[in-house]
Amino acid sequence: MKKKLICLFVFSIISLYGYSQNLINECNQGYSKSCLALMWQAKDLKDTKNFALYQEKVINMLDKACAKDFQACLMLANMYGDEKTALHISQMTNAMKDNTDSSKNKTIQSKQVFSQKLVNSQGLNVANKERSNSESIFSNSTLQIFSVVQNAQKVLHYQEQSIPLLETACYYNDNVQACVLLSYFSEYGIATAQNRPKAKRLFDLALDISTRKCMLENESACDLLDVYPNYQQEIAENIADLERKCEENDSLSCWRAMLYYTQGYYTGSHKQGHEDKSDFVKSAHLLQKVCKLDKKHCENTIFQHKNAKECLLKNNMTACRNVEGSNKVEFLSLACDSGDLQSCYALRSLPLFQETKRYIKLLQRMCRGGVIEACTELADIYRDGKRVAKDLKKSLSFSQRACNWSIKNQSDGGVCEYAGIGYEEGKYVKQDIQKAIESYRYACLSAKYGGSACGRLGNLYEKYKGNPKDTIQWHIKACEGENISVKSCNKVAQAYFRGDLLPQDINKAIEIYDKILMNNQPHKEDAYFALANIYSQDTIYSHKTQTMEENEFLDYAKSLIYYRKACEMGLESACDIQVVFKDIAQECFMGNYNSCYQVASTLELLQDSYYKGKIKLDIENIRFDSAMLPNSSLSNFPNKELDSHAISLLSNQLYIRACRYDVAQACKRAYSLGLAQIQNMKNLQSQDSKNMEFYKGICKYIEKEKVKSICIEVAKYALNNQEYAEAIWALESFNAKNDIEPLNLITMAYFYTKEYVKLLDTYKLIYKYGVPSDYYYLGVMYEDGLGVRQNYLNASRIYSVSHSARGYYGLARMFEYGLGVYRDFGRAKDLYQVACPLDIHSAQNPTISFSYTGVSSESDEPLGSDVANVETYEDKSFGLGFEKYVSPLACVKLGNLQKQDNNLKQAQQYFIQACEFGYNGNEILCENILK
Repeated sequence: MKKKLICLFVFSIISLYGYSQNLINECNQGYSKSCLALMWQAKDLKDTKNFALYQEKVINMLDKACAKDFQACLMLANMYGDEKTALHISQMTNAMKDNTDSSKNKTIQSKQVFSQKLVNSQGLNVANKERSNSESIFSNSTLQIFSVVQNAQKVLHYQEQSIPLLETACYYNDNVQACVLLSYFSEYGIATAQNRPKAKRLFDLALDISTRKCMLENESACDLLDVYPNYQQEIAENIADLERKCEENDSLSCWRAMLYYTQGYYTGSHKQGHEDKSDFVKSAHLLQKVCKLDKKHCENTIFQHKNAKECLLKNNMTACRNVEGSNKVEFLSLACDSGDLQSCYALRSLPLFQETKRYIKLLQRMCRGGVIEACTELADIYRDGKRVAKDLKKSLSFSQRACNWSIKNQSDGGVCEYAGIGYEEGKYVKQDIQKAIESYRYACLSAKYGGSACGRLGNLYEKYKGNPKDTIQWHIKACEGENISVKSCNKVAQAYFRGDLLPQDINKAIEIYDKILMNNQPHKEDAYFALANIYSQDTIYSHKTQTMEENEFLDYAKSLIYYRKACEMGLESACDIQVVFKDIAQECFMGNYNSCYQVASTLELLQDSYYKGKIKLDIENIRFDSAMLPNSSLSNFPNKELDSHAISLLSNQLYIRACRYDVAQACKRAYSLGLAQIQNMKNLQSQDSKNMEFYKGICKYIEKEKVKSICIEVAKYALNNQEYAEAIWALESFNAKNDIEPLNLITMAYFYTKEYVKLLDTYKLIYKYGVPSDYYYLGVMYEDGLGVRQNYLNASRIYSVSHSARGYYGLARMFEYGLGVYRDFGRAKDLYQVACPLDIHSAQNPTISFSYTGVSSESDEPLGSDVANVETYEDKSFGLGFEKYVSPLACVKLGNLQKQDNNLKQAQQYFIQACEFGYNGNEILCENILK
């Protein structure tokens, strides 16, 4: 019903848009699902004509499939039948009767479930997959859509046609569903002579096939047997006879005997409380025998598991213990029977051991034999009182036994910590500190999570060995990994801070304290308090110089926050601490920019009432930078409490000021507050250098991808000021396909720093990504032989196809000096004018015809496999906008030419244009020109 509703919903949606052409095409190609879908659609649209058309197609497909597929035949029989003649599962249920007295004990309900599973089971159906045209979509509910005239003759015809197909599927393909259907036909005499004994045999055959498949790990087959307990009861009554026949190489008897000795373990029919006669060792030996008798069935099923074949056919116990991917208990049972105790321990979940006494005895036997997991489980059982009375003495005894086995076998020693506690405290056993040390040491060195044991070992060394340097090494070990000892970590951090037991390393101390805070364990208040002390001290004693030195980790705001955390966790000594800032505001104003950060971060805390009584800060001498906060009306503060707006404005300015002067934390905080947003990129470079220093700090300390636009502006500012190394630093991390502007800008920086290899690699990347570029510096490299062999032909080609002002400037230069072309000063001047049009609105990439007459044909070394021949650059060189329409160098050149011709007015115009477009050379002084 659910499938039908889904189909109706889907096709009602489709109907809004008419018939799907894809479905029509698929239906015409013989795909029955599509035809059926079109039937539903036609019915929903009340389109009787198309409904009849697609119904006929489906029936024809089923009729054709009926030659090979019994499912198709039976679907057609049901389609043409009525309530009396159609095949129904409920009728099949009543048909499947045993002609024995035991059949009276079966319930109708169990038989119905069994019948439905047999008929509908996908797991047991082995007919050709092509029958999906019928079976997979034509359920009884789906058949209701068909509208055909009932025809008893056709019903009989299709049922008769299915008989040989059912027989083939049942007898030769082991198809349980086919066997059940044949049983039903024989029981009722449908399309064949009535033969109830045959019906009984066929039904038993279906169960026998299910038995074999169940024993070969087919879960669907096991589920079917679960609802037919009388079959298993009959096997139980004849088990002696079945074992005798199995010895005589009757494989069916072996399969049945196997089912008996598993006692419903695989079928799910095992019941607690009844006598358990399961014997998986016998079952395993039967499996070995039957896989030799019936090898073909094992080959394609159970032998597919790694090591299974070696185990069953060659009796290899190592293989039995290591069979992969199988749920068969028999493999481990064989290994256990041969003396492998680990395999025996793995079998503890069997029904045989559900009784507590048996279970405990099994574990005790395993523990005595050296199975560490068994000893550990017994320790847990007695410690927690699971299934037995709580007994801490026994628990400790088994944990100590587990520890002894672990040490002997050199295996994981996690259990040794619990054993060591017993030896240390002397509970239930005589106190033995040496054994406690041995247990802790083994747990510390071998356990996956031995941090706690290492910490206990450190404490014992501290208390009984009296060697501080050995002690601290165990505490260091306790602070490694995930399962750390908080107390040990605190001791190690203190040692690093003081520099007595370990070389002084404040960074390392902070790192360890932070590790404690990140850990999920309790008792972090000492770490918070210690960190607060570090961050609040103006000076720290240096063990190396034995003098007090300035504290580079000073962070008043963080110290206040951490004191509060420690206080809230119950450390009373942290609750009343006040931080007094002596002259820190004045230090900020006088140029200590870390102090500016300290003041700013502390001011932010003042907005929380908790901190107002904890902070004493004089801010009278803090001045605002009107360039950064022009709307601020705050120029001087009286000695009174600031409102939150004033605090926010002042702290923001101080973060910016500190960031300008390379205080990393200030830059990070400024960015998080949104202070680095640039409202107008065009105006950024015109701002003073102080503001640019702020943006440099943002680019330096914030993840580059987050502040790409800022880094680009920083790079442009650097390029304009000929600070090429700084431009490279700002841009070199941007090398993705969408990094159009950074990739083009960095070519200039690489060129002027003579990083020709990197420049060539960048152009290869630009070409690979198809990034628009004029390749100007590549042309210059070929023109001057920089990083590549000099080649005027390549240079002129690149310039001519660049469609950028500087490209035309390069080409003009070649004509002026006769570089690879006949010298032509008139042509050069024309190109200079194209590169520097006084009316830039008319300069829209004019096409320049270019003759290669006189160009050197000297060969050149290749650009590399990632860059095509330069002749193909024209496809991807569109000009970027950086000197796209105006080349400042061309403007200066034209200005000088006009000056030589005494045309001073036009020369002035060219010089002005050169300056306006970023000229920064030495031939003219732009500051005077623009004035």
